[in-house]
Amino acid sequence: MPGRLDFDEAMLFPRSRLLVPDPELREGQVEMIELATRRGPIRRPWGQEGGFAIVYKFRTRSGQMRALRCFHVEMGADTEERYRLMATYFAKQPALGAITVRFTYYQQGILVQERDRKEVCPLIAMEWVEGRTLCEAVHAYCRQGDRRALRALSQRWQKLILAMREAHMAHGDLAGSNVLVRDDGQLVLVDYDGVYIPPLSSYPPVLAGQEDYQHPQMRRRPFNEETDAFSALVITTALSALASDPELWGRYARLDERGNPPESLLFTAADFADPQNSRLFQELLRAHDPLVAQLARMLWAACEQPVEQVRFPFRLLDPNYESQHALKELERAIASDDDEEIAGLWLPPLETYAPAQPHLPRVELARQRLAARERFRAALAGRASLASILDSYDTILDGSHLLTRSERCLLEAGRRFREALASQDDKSLLEAAATLSQYAGLAILSSQEQAQLQAARQRQRVRRAWEKARQSREVRAIARAYTELRQAGLELPAEEERLGRLAADFCTLADDPAVADEALLAAYEAITLSPLAAELQMGAEEHRRVRLAERRLAVLARLRAALGSRRLRAVAEADDPVLDECPALTPDERERLLLARRFWAALAADDDAELVSLGEQLEQEASTDTGFLLTAEERTRLELARERWKIYSRFLLALQSRQPRLIAAAAHPLLAELPLSPSERKLLELAQEFVAVYHDDQRLLEFYKRLRADGQAASFQFAPEERQRLDELWEREKRWQAFTLALATAEQESAEEGPRRLLAAFNELPEALLGRLTPAQEWRLQLARQGLELLHLLKQGASDEQLLSLYTPALLEAFPSLLQEAQRQKLETLALLQELQQAWRTCDYRRILLIARSVPLPELLARHSLQLQVAARRLAEQLQPEQLHLALRSTAGGQSLVVSWHWTADPLLRYILVCWNRQALPPLPQPLRLEQLAHLADWRIISHPEPIGRGAASLELPVGACSQLFVAVCALLPQDWRQHGNGRLLEQEAGYHYQRDWSDADLSWWPGRLFLASLAPGVELDLA
Repeated sequence: MPGRLDFDEAMLFPRSRLLVPDPELREGQVEMIELATRRGPIRRPWGQEGGFAIVYKFRTRSGQMRALRCFHVEMGADTEERYRLMATYFAKQPALGAITVRFTYYQQGILVQERDRKEVCPLIAMEWVEGRTLCEAVHAYCRQGDRRALRALSQRWQKLILAMREAHMAHGDLAGSNVLVRDDGQLVLVDYDGVYIPPLSSYPPVLAGQEDYQHPQMRRRPFNEETDAFSALVITTALSALASDPELWGRYARLDERGNPPESLLFTAADFADPQNSRLFQELLRAHDPLVAQLARMLWAACEQPVEQVRFPFRLLDPNYESQHALKELERAIASDDDEEIAGLWLPPLETYAPAQPHLPRVELARQRLAARERFRAALAGRASLASILDSYDTILDGSHLLTRSERCLLEAGRRFREALASQDDKSLLEAAATLSQYAGLAILSSQEQAQLQAARQRQRVRRAWEKARQSREVRAIARAYTELRQAGLELPAEEERLGRLAADFCTLADDPAVADEALLAAYEAITLSPLAAELQMGAEEHRRVRLAERRLAVLARLRAALGSRRLRAVAEADDPVLDECPALTPDERERLLLARRFWAALAADDDAELVSLGEQLEQEASTDTGFLLTAEERTRLELARERWKIYSRFLLALQSRQPRLIAAAAHPLLAELPLSPSERKLLELAQEFVAVYHDDQRLLEFYKRLRADGQAASFQFAPEERQRLDELWEREKRWQAFTLALATAEQESAEEGPRRLLAAFNELPEALLGRLTPAQEWRLQLARQGLELLHLLKQGASDEQLLSLYTPALLEAFPSLLQEAQRQKLETLALLQELQQAWRTCDYRRILLIARSVPLPELLARHSLQLQVAARRLAEQLQPEQLHLALRSTAGGQSLVVSWHWTADPLLRYILVCWNRQALPPLPQPLRLEQLAHLADWRIISHPEPIGRGAASLELPVGACSQLFVAVCALLPQDWRQHGNGRLLEQEAGYHYQRDWSDADLSWWPGRLFLASLAPGVELDLA
């Protein structure tokens, strides 16, 4: 929040900083005062700073004085609403007019700039009160020893307290600085931040007040009209004591160094906290004025009471205060004609108080009215009948305000309901019932009243339906409403009666499907010829019904003429669906019409069975007087139907036999013209196919497989020889399927199970199927036999040559699980050794060493060690690193030898030897031992990191100070192919290794091509 200086600065510019809509303020100016400082006098706005706000003295445009109150602490969000309620309440309370000042609260009051931030703050504009604070007035009167003025001040204070009590108001911060004494001596309250009024009863308290005027438990004091009880008692006691003895001020008032009065009146918070040890309390208890002593005792007792129980002793100020206050409240209630308040405000003090006695008759009337209301409400609460509720009402309640609006409405509706029942006024009855339902429900009505109400509702609904139907002019709606009127026993005027009768007669006939069409058309004609025809409008359904009647009569005439001609075609052409429900059609006419319909329907559907059946009936009736006469064309069609039906019947008998040869034999060209079902046509095609493929084994087998797959095998009953032939073909197919399954799963079987099952399935094949074997299948069979023979030799401990004669990698590819791991390893090793011998014979040294590295059992290579050493020596001469680069570089500690090269992808190139010396290097011995290197030069052996592959490598070796350095670099191949050197880490990032001290001192190597160089400092060489 902004501070004092920020508000001072804003007050200097009211036109731009005051945001209030009142031009009197915006065009006014703040009063200025002059202050003496060390640097000289300065002028600043006149303002008094309190705990919550700064009050400025402000002169309006017209010259009137106002107090502008600006908050310099954060106030609650409800401050604006509080002040709005206070302003309204103060204006309505006559008792507060003389002790408060008018004010206006502005939420958007003043624009204040605090450093670089602008803020709009609330502001209160109040009437300026010329005068001094209560403390200042007491200080002046006590210094003058003016007892009279002090007594007058005390009396005015007591009147202020009584006025606040009458208005049910509490100030919240009663203190000497918040009470101003006008020049005429009248007291005025200021600073309304903590005020309590009844409209603020639900709001939280704002502040606790000044501690020199408040109870020790002031933080717990209630927020109601008793909020000021303690502080009012403090000020009352202090003023009464000073009026009796002004010298008390000199003994207990705490003046400042300039002699200015304090904010407190005699008492301090310390006196309230410990009254027993307070000198002031002790002196006041010994006062000669009994009122002062009694007030002191009551204040002492209040200090020791819980703050919620403290009450101001108004009876000490006026013995008749309680009676007068109670009488005022009673008169206020009588003026407002509030019987409840009148009865409740007749308190015991008024029983013997003479001024209150004239009001006793009015109190008695209020009590009687309350009793009458209770009886009436008891009837309502007990859900009594309407008659009981009306009878419970006492006319003494007429004109009183005790009943609620809903109770009055209920009473009036009940009376109107009773009157409407007596006069049989349905409209008034229903209106009254609606009101009763709204306020009490209809359960209060008796069963007879409920029935009468229901009958009235029904009558009203029927009348409304009749009026609505007449307005719509719809014939069906008028007929329906007319029927309901007759059922309800309601009479209609003569013309409306004729209208309803016409509509009802027509709709009755139209709704009866058995009524004669002539009668319906007569009722329709009666409407169209009536003077009321304009008030009866036919709907689409009614017009359709009339048109149907007219059409049926016309169609019926044509049908009877066609029946007289005795021709089927004439009857069929005269036929119409409207005849299906024609009541005028005789049973004989209907039977002959149906016969003609069936004949032409059978012709259209090409239904031979129906035509054959109808032909017999038509030929039998042709001899009668009314029978149909067939034309030549109709007779020809009947003969065709009989022929096709004969062929179809023979085909059905063949189908019933389920024998495919009989079904195929029953085939006839006319069957293609018949509407066979899909299943019948399918069986015919299958039977024909069976006969066609029977003598071809492969085609017959494919047919039978398809027949079984489609689930059609059970549809046929084959002859014994046919069944035997099919079973033989099927059994051969099953054996072939078993063979192909064994072929597919053989590689998944363990050990010899796969080859054995495969050969067993092959042996089950009949000779006729051997021609179906493919070369790949015959090769798999050969491998199966070879695998079983190999397993037999392994069990017999055969020689290596015998085993190798049977072992091939293809054998394990075909049967991966044929051999155990040891057997597999042994055979693979024998194959590798055999391959090694072939490589030796062809002098393929690289192949020899690579094969040796692949042998899983090194002990098997013992007899080939000489060959391996010869191969290693011959191959070492071919090994060399790529892109070899040497450099001798100067460093802080001397020189460093930098060696870089590229590893090749050759898996045998795994070691590099670097030697250096300040003297010329002799030739390297063949083979080379590590102990020999120590006598020749400094050296490093670098091993290739795993995995083997191409990659750049470098090595930086400190060699000390030297003017010339001899360097030798070559690849190394172990003399013993089984040797594997494991170097120590040289550079973590590069991942390469070097070895200086080998644990095996007998390790020997074959050097590769030797690269020799002589380097001077700064020299770099590339060696090919």
